[in-house]
Amino acid sequence: MKIRTGFVSNSSSSSFCIFGTFFTQKDLLEYFDIPADTENIIDDFEKLGLPYCTGPEYDDGGVYVGRSVMDCKDDQTMGDFKKQIMDEINAKLKKPLTTKSYSFISEAWYDG
Repeated sequence: MKIRTGFVSNSSSSSFCIFGTFFTQKDLLEYFDIPADTENIIDDFEKLGLPYCTGPEYDDGGVYVGRSVMDCKDDQTMGDFKKQIMDEINAKLKKPLTTKSYSFISEAWYDG
C-alpha cells in the first residue's frame, strides 16, 4: 500500500488535510513582506519557504499554509506539533496570528 504524505493533486480534483491557516491575497500583502506592486503575489510568497497549497479559484487565489499531520514525528505530541507549525508561520509574519487563527483544514474540490 502506498501512503501519500504531501498535498494530493491531479487534473480533475484536489484535496488535502493540514494544520495551519488560510491567507487571502490581501492577507499575504498585509502579513508578509511582499511588495504591494508585485505581479504575482504567490511567486513572492513561495520565496518565504513555508509549506502551502493554493486554494481553488473561488478563494480568490489565496493560499493554505500549514503542514500535514503525517509530518508529525513519532515522539512528538499533537500539541507540540501544532505549536511548531504556529511558531514557524508566525516567525515569517509582520504581526503574529492568534492561536484561534489556526485549525485543522481539509479541503477537496472537483474541477469537472
